[in-house]
Amino acid sequence: GTEDLEMRGIEMNRRRVEVARRALDALDMPAQIECEDARAADFPASSVIALVDVLFYLEPAAQNRVLKRAVDALLPRGLLVLREADRQSGMRFHLTHLSERLLETARGHLGQPLHYRTADEWRSTLEGLGLEVETQPMNAGNPFCNVLLLGRMPCSVQ
Repeated sequence: GTEDLEMRGIEMNRRRVEVARRALDALDMPAQIECEDARAADFPASSVIALVDVLFYLEPAAQNRVLKRAVDALLPRGLLVLREADRQSGMRFHLTHLSERLLETARGHLGQPLHYRTADEWRSTLEGLGLEVETQPMNAGNPFCNVLLLGRMPCSVQ
């Protein structure tokens, strides 16, 4: 059951942290939401770690460091859930990138550098960290190019 489930979330924006806390409280879902930077956050030993629309805000070296720390925290058969845009998706990528630029401008972050990779590059990076990777497109019914990568830690590791 969910009584054994421990959820922890991190978000850099304090206002979004408060919104998440209120939403989870309203759903009676116990979760720890902290205002923290993913580049410095500790990843406790976990069965599942989700990084959703996070890494493209970080430069490639920082992306790799966050991924390495996340993978190092996975328990055997643990799952890393990664959702990012696929840079190699033509017009869908351009729409996704434009949408993110508009959001960042509305948030007051004009000129925020964004660092995208192709789905194959994400897969290769995760496999290089020892994960068994499955990739699924997430663009059904929308014009965007998000891809879901599910990286499973093999039983024999750790």
